[in-house]
This record gives sequence, C-alpha cells and structure tokens, in this order.
Amino acid sequence: MAMQDEKITPQEKAWQLRNWYAKEFGRYDIAPDAAMRVVEEIFEFMRKDDESNGTSHWANSPIATYWLKVKAELKNLKGH
Repeated sequence: MAMQDEKITPQEKAWQLRNWYAKEFGRYDIAPDAAMRVVEEIFEFMRKDDESNGTSHWANSPIATYWLKVKAELKNLKGH
C-alpha cells in the first residue's frame, strides 16, 4: 500500500487501511487493530528518527498531525 499525500482525508485513510486489512485477513473485527498497529509503527519511526538526528522534525511536521487524525478515525471505526 503506497503512502498517500494530503489529498486523501484522514477519515478516508482510516477506512482505506481498515478495508485493506479486512480483505487481507478476511475479518473486519481485527482490521481496525491491525491498521492501528501500522499507524503506531509510523509514529515509532518518526520518534526514533527525531531522536537519532537530535531534531523534532517529525514531531512538528504536518504529517504527524495527519497521522494523529488517522489514528483518531481508526478509534472511531473500532467502535462501529
């Protein structure tokens, strides 16, 4: 699955990730958790990259805000 630019809303990205994992695993009940794990890995990468470079590039990046919104949307999907 390719990284999408900001043209896709966080809500659309959450649905896209959830649906991809649902299709991959054949189970909608675990798909939001699987998608959430991917988002957590993105945050882990950003954190480690900032630490290793002594910067706060990712922490202050609009992409971090975007993925926070995706994470919130995934939490909403998990309730449905």
